[in-house]
Amino acid sequence: MFPPGPVAYARSVGNNAMPQCAFTARASGRTVVVTVNVDNGPQPYFRLLRTVSEAAQIFGVPPPGFHPPQGLSGLGPFASWFPNNDQLMATNDRLLLTVMVTWPGGGRDEEVGLARAAIAPYLVRPHGPVNTNGYP
Repeated sequence: MFPPGPVAYARSVGNNAMPQCAFTARASGRTVVVTVNVDNGPQPYFRLLRTVSEAAQIFGVPPPGFHPPQGLSGLGPFASWFPNNDQLMATNDRLLLTVMVTWPGGGRDEEVGLARAAIAPYLVRPHGPVNTNGYP
């Protein structure tokens, strides 16, 4: 999927005032950037579900190029790929995680695969699997 090689990273703060890290590498002669934003604000499930719902709303004829969020299995409840933004959002019950992929010339499958690989370490829970019992 992605050739082995050096990966640079830079820590920063996202537009939502939460910590994020940008990972940069080269693939097929192009620069690939994966940015992971870690949002520890309240109610991560509610905010994720609301983001998915609002991104899927269309009133009238969909605009050209519109693609609704696509649910992704294996990453917890409501985990979704947002094709219009090239980003994946999921939660580990405490954090709202957003992975943005910039891969010029990369296809959707490559972008989603890279986003899945980048988000997986953040979904690990110290006390077992994600528990959605507290979700309203």
